[in-house]
Amino acid sequence: MVRRGLAFVLLIGLAAGPGFARDGEERPFGPTPQKNFSHLHDDAEWVVRAFAAAEVAEAVGDFTAVVRTLQPIIDQKASREAPNDAAPYVAAVNGTAVYEGAWIVARHRIQALGAPGLEAYAREFGGTAEAMLADASTRRQPVVLRALADRFLGLPAGRRACLLLCDLAVGAGDLDAALGHLDDLEDLEAVSAETPEVLAPWRAARARRRAVLLARDPASRP
Repeated sequence: MVRRGLAFVLLIGLAAGPGFARDGEERPFGPTPQKNFSHLHDDAEWVVRAFAAAEVAEAVGDFTAVVRTLQPIIDQKASREAPNDAAPYVAAVNGTAVYEGAWIVARHRIQALGAPGLEAYAREFGGTAEAMLADASTRRQPVVLRALADRFLGLPAGRRACLLLCDLAVGAGDLDAALGHLDDLEDLEAVSAETPEVLAPWRAARARRRAVLLARDPASRP
């Protein structure tokens, strides 16, 4: 799902009426307005450096360096204590008007690299992702599936984990969560540089599940 961080100012005490400062100027009572720090940060130095380094590596065709540099940003999402917790960083995707979670930007940049980048990603992290999927299947632990889908959605094991999470959500009667997993897959497909032949079975698996969900809950139609 898309998450956007918006900085805003919380004004306190304005309804108390006017007061007077030492210089005699009439001013409202209440403390100085404070910035609300519940928003997401887009200025973490290590995140900025990582995106910059990835751009340099991509420019010289070092796709292994690109994926190694971007993956730690994605891993910030998977390290959250609760499944719906936001990762602590965002990145601008449309000037300063639109922000995405930094992990989503990093994930999508990897997915859009093209064949050499996706091959480098599979070489670097495919084994880890497959081991996580095997572990989750053996122990039947949704938390491992969630971590896998968060970290490696662009790899086959991550996509399978996301589809399994969708199935588990349907079984639990949580249709909103199930649709959320399908939306994650659809967002990934929209930016992927994979060929139509590679994407076709994943799209078909997603479409079948969405059709089942819409049959159960027509109000979920977009």
